[in-house]
Amino acid sequence: MFQTFTFLLVWLAVAATAFAQTQPAPLPKISAPVTGPGAMFPGLQRVPAGTGLPDLKYTVTEYFVSGTASGQPYTTRILVRRPDDPKRFSGVVVAEPMHASGNSWMFYFTRIYMMRNGHVSVEIAPQKAGTEATIVPSNPERYKAISLPSADQANEILAQVGALLKGNGSTSPLNGLRVRRLIMMGTSQSAGTLRGYLPAHAAWRMPDGKPIFDGFLATSTAGMPIPRIDVPLIQIATQTEVNGGAAKGSAYRRADGDAPGDQFRLYEIAGMPHNDSRESPTYDPDPCKMPVTRFPVGAMMAMALHHTIAWADKGTLPPRAERIAVENGAIAVDEQGNARGGVRNTYVDVPVAKYGVPNVADPKPGTRDDFYCGIAGYEIPLPAARLHTLYMDAGAYYRKVEQRLDELAKAGWFLPEYRDQVLGDAARVRIAANPAQSSTSALPDWSGVWQMVGGTVFDRATASGPGGALSVGLRQKPPYNAEWEAIYQRNLKLRDANQLPDPINTCGTPAGFPRVMNLPDMYEFVVRPEQTWILTENGPNVLRIYTDGRQHPAPDDRWPTYTGDSVGKWEGDTLVFSTLSTKQSKWPTEGDTVLDRTGLVLSDAAHVTTRLRRLDAQTMEARMVIEDPKALTAPWNVTKTYRKAEPGTRVYDYGCAENNRNPVDAATGKTLILGPEGQTFGK
Repeated sequence: MFQTFTFLLVWLAVAATAFAQTQPAPLPKISAPVTGPGAMFPGLQRVPAGTGLPDLKYTVTEYFVSGTASGQPYTTRILVRRPDDPKRFSGVVVAEPMHASGNSWMFYFTRIYMMRNGHVSVEIAPQKAGTEATIVPSNPERYKAISLPSADQANEILAQVGALLKGNGSTSPLNGLRVRRLIMMGTSQSAGTLRGYLPAHAAWRMPDGKPIFDGFLATSTAGMPIPRIDVPLIQIATQTEVNGGAAKGSAYRRADGDAPGDQFRLYEIAGMPHNDSRESPTYDPDPCKMPVTRFPVGAMMAMALHHTIAWADKGTLPPRAERIAVENGAIAVDEQGNARGGVRNTYVDVPVAKYGVPNVADPKPGTRDDFYCGIAGYEIPLPAARLHTLYMDAGAYYRKVEQRLDELAKAGWFLPEYRDQVLGDAARVRIAANPAQSSTSALPDWSGVWQMVGGTVFDRATASGPGGALSVGLRQKPPYNAEWEAIYQRNLKLRDANQLPDPINTCGTPAGFPRVMNLPDMYEFVVRPEQTWILTENGPNVLRIYTDGRQHPAPDDRWPTYTGDSVGKWEGDTLVFSTLSTKQSKWPTEGDTVLDRTGLVLSDAAHVTTRLRRLDAQTMEARMVIEDPKALTAPWNVTKTYRKAEPGTRVYDYGCAENNRNPVDAATGKTLILGPEGQTFGK
């Protein structure tokens, strides 16, 4: 008990001494919103479409702030980015010293997270050199009041503006919004400004002696150590900083801590470079020798900001991460060439590329490409055979990414705001199902011109009468249910009365799938590693079959088309492909298509699996298994064959003029055939 009391007295004495060495930051004066003359220096470079302030219902307002710092008067500007609707304000303000480049880089990185969560961003311009090099010359008339006599004023300006924001006073630019927490963040050059402020953090305080800033996020700090302070601080080292410090002993590293006075986390993020080449217009077009990386820098910066806010606001301890592995003065990598250890992510844990630093410039005289490429990363795709070994196909890869993403989110390493971004990247990955056939030389030879064997009734076993089975008793297919059998019987009667219109008689209407496999005239099969095209002279029609590893679109992203969506893979010399999302119908009363002129129809739920192969030098075969839960009671098997035409056979245009269609006899409703002189047949 006595020891506890003695410890308390000592602690109070230390606290009292510390408070005696601090002083309240004086509040600067603030102008009315600056509206002119001329355009405002935006402080934010171009962002991808749909991610700007108007898109997320935010506005930006400019103010001048004036006061005395380091014994000299100053005037500078701040930008306040806030929700249009004050009710959306979270109570958290995140301040950022303006980067010397003139861009609010940390807001740029984290804007989606900040704006979706209602946080206010305040950019402060405390630096003499950066402000005079960017803001002032952009509009000298508008910014003629700005005056920063000394570079030594930066810390006091940050403290004064911070106290103004956090004080919730009537002169605050946030008057009407109740500020609960104030965070400062910075990256690279602006992280240097933040780091330079930390000694002043202990000296300049709110009137009650409490800190002005409740937490700090310092990223890309050039390998410099961070001092201990009395509020939470998270430091991010990108792979660029880890790489730069590896040979020098990584002097910035220190142990994580939770105790008062040492609330600290160091996050070294595997795969992430110093600069964001995914979104920054600096890298469009790519100025670097190796492909710049599309690693989502913003997602990882936002994750760290989220933990900084939660720690400062609610006392929620952030997760701890191991450091990136360094061996023999260099980053240690795994068998795919990616960094071991550090904060993990799907890009290095479920890789399709090697993510490394630094990139190098593709030399262009008179540019700064060498600098910008040096702070960018690169990604080099893994070989097709390696991807196949790791994942087999794109579907399996996507599922692994999704599973790992869920694990990372649960552990606190990923935010839901960026989930769609990662899964969107995963959905675009193509993995050859058979890497041995990822080159043209390994593919079968289907060159030449081909013609379907037999008539154009889609399946001779489906219909009695012309072109079909000669006896009614032989008809066994398709295995329609009662509803669709009635539709087919109706169409047969219309066919027999010559009153069933054919949609492809309308100029330009595609035959659709699977009818495209059942046309007269000539076919060509164009085989590439990433796609196979089936081209028909009749129509003409094109069926594209993707063999680059992609899957069918998700159900919500599908819409019916005439030829549907076809994806396939090679099984030896056989192309096996799946087709769905076809534009089928109850023609002619509803919809757009039929399978042939007997009136065969399918629903929009039809799914066809086709095995296409060359049987011999002169014969191609397509075996189709048609499944349709709306129309069929069992799978329907149909085989079509194609004979190779004589060498040198040409494929011609299929002439079709607007309104070129068979006339219909008004009296009988029958379709008529016109002769070469315009006379009619078939009345």
